[in-house]
Amino acid sequence: MPASSITFDQWIQIANAVGTWVAGFGTLAAVGISLWLVLDARRVRLKVRVGVYELIRGDGTSRMQFVNFDVTNLADRPITISAVGWVIGKGKGRRFASGCLRHAGRRAHSTRPRAEGELRY
Repeated sequence: MPASSITFDQWIQIANAVGTWVAGFGTLAAVGISLWLVLDARRVRLKVRVGVYELIRGDGTSRMQFVNFDVTNLADRPITISAVGWVIGKGKGRRFASGCLRHAGRRAHSTRPRAEGELRY
């Protein structure tokens, strides 16, 4: 028999060692994916649209301008929006605006037919 031939018992030992390494990498991958899923679920993900609109009344009175915030929660965990703010301008002319929401913590709802994204308290 040549010196370079491998016996059946040696093939079994090699397969056992390779299987152990593959199982170890699989376990490591499973732990990494589970940690990533947990951390991703804790992250807050929002889709926000903001627009300035004019309300035209049918009685002939003046038009009323208002700002509409449309916020959609894309994550699994619930959120509460208690304030909004925005920046206007650039550089030295930059202005900040913010405000607290009325009834913070309550769910926004509409009391009349609404336009896309319009929320009322």
